[in-house]
Amino acid sequence: ELAYIRPDITDQLFSPFPSYVRLTNPLYVEQLLFDVITAYNTPELYPEIQVKWRFLRLLDQILCEITWMRSEHKNLKNERARQIKLYLEHHADQPISMSDLAEVYHLAASYISRIFKKTYGVSPIRFHQLNRIKRAKEMIHYTNLSLTDIAYQFGFTSVQDFSRAFQRIEGVPPSHLRQPQEK
Repeated sequence: ELAYIRPDITDQLFSPFPSYVRLTNPLYVEQLLFDVITAYNTPELYPEIQVKWRFLRLLDQILCEITWMRSEHKNLKNERARQIKLYLEHHADQPISMSDLAEVYHLAASYISRIFKKTYGVSPIRFHQLNRIKRAKEMIHYTNLSLTDIAYQFGFTSVQDFSRAFQRIEGVPPSHLRQPQEK
């Protein structure tokens, strides 16, 4: 008799079901559920087929709800990551920590880091550092401001901190960009 039972392959067909589903049309799902119950309790022509068909309609509707919910959740994550990126770009003049981002967005720091890294391929703090150094590099190239002024303008506490961060990212100290290039 065990040979007649097929192995359970639902894990291969579907990703794991969420622990909850917020239905967009709960009345329709309820009606489908009652249709399954009614088909089971009412003797009709081919009752087994009627129950299976109605159950498949119910399952189809629930799977559509889950798919819609996951795509909405994914879009929400991308939108949050985009908002965090804009925040970091607009606050390039100050140092920012993960706890600062968590406080601003009322989210866990680990969650922020995870969605940002998944969307942009780099952690929010690393993105912020790269952005600050990129903008400082532009200031060095296109203005006559001193390196000290540029360092303070981008929120570094000292020229040494700025120089270390710049050299770590660019490979050369910021003063190298100010030196006249030999031809």
